[in-house]
Amino acid sequence: EPPQLELVYTLENSSDSVTRWSPSHLHVLRNEIQQVWTAPNSGLLLQAGGAVHMVREVTVGHRSILKMAFETRNDDKPMAPFHQP
Repeated sequence: EPPQLELVYTLENSSDSVTRWSPSHLHVLRNEIQQVWTAPNSGLLLQAGGAVHMVREVTVGHRSILKMAFETRNDDKPMAPFHQP
């Protein structure tokens, strides 16, 4: 089955917050963590269930993101509507 993908799109970022990731929780416990400051108008594409990812809290400035999840289907059934009037 194809993996679910997550897109984290940074709209604005004047903060000191950084996005952090590591291959596993064991690596996090060992403090083997990579990090990056996400610039405005940039995106990160992650595979759900892949790398452990987190965001260090904002202590200065602000950060606005848009987060989306994408999933593929392998059948012919229509997807249920998200909102019904």
